[in-house]
Amino acid sequence: MLNISDNYNVANFYHKGTIQPSFRSNIQKSYDIFTRATVTKNATCFFRGDINWKQFCKLILKTFKNSEKANIVCVPCSDGSEPVSLLLKLMQFKEYRNKPEKFKQIKAYDIDEKQLEIAKSNKIPLLNDLSELVMDNISLFFNARKGAGKNYFIKDNCLELADHLKDKIKYEKGEISEVVTNLPKDEKVVLLARNVFPYLDDFFCFPRVMNALSKLKSGSVLAIGDYDTAKIPQFEKMIEAKGYKKTKTKNCFIKL
Repeated sequence: MLNISDNYNVANFYHKGTIQPSFRSNIQKSYDIFTRATVTKNATCFFRGDINWKQFCKLILKTFKNSEKANIVCVPCSDGSEPVSLLLKLMQFKEYRNKPEKFKQIKAYDIDEKQLEIAKSNKIPLLNDLSELVMDNISLFFNARKGAGKNYFIKDNCLELADHLKDKIKYEKGEISEVVTNLPKDEKVVLLARNVFPYLDDFFCFPRVMNALSKLKSGSVLAIGDYDTAKIPQFEKMIEAKGYKKTKTKNCFIKL
């Protein structure tokens, strides 16, 4: 098995700028005059530590075991760190790889066009923790570059998502309350809306999102983050009041 963090010593390859998870970084707030929502432009990183990615993937596979298609949505997706983290982790499960007709795309949305541009570049900065990526075939996940040596897959301190995976995530511009409101009601959905709720406007966006969550199909899954529960008192109880039950996977809830 090839562990990227061991073989490529990624601790020596830091992406320029803030690389801490958004719930630990300095938040830059802005105000969307059209949606009346307070939004953020903040730093993020791959494989945030406030969720167990392996358990989360198993929960996703269980959720869609008897479904014809998988609806997986990430909003906001920022620079693509969250959906790419999920994709790469899911790729390590044969149940995912063997069902391409079911797991066609992860849909990812953000209101920041610059962040979407970064996400669409499919470049993955080498941070100090990619230990989640343990694999026996690195070319299944990343493009090789011309040259040789131990950094064969590294260019400009980045890994590039493999070409055959680039269409597995569809990036679009979208505001969270619109996205969640328009999710299918007759099909199960796995929604990653992580570390964003404290920044939603109390009078419009937040209640609209919470109301939409209550209308999702039974068996749907909601994934949140540590920042959500740290900044909003009784947030877990608020989610449960919308018909959800806490799962054994940290920060994950299932619709009853």
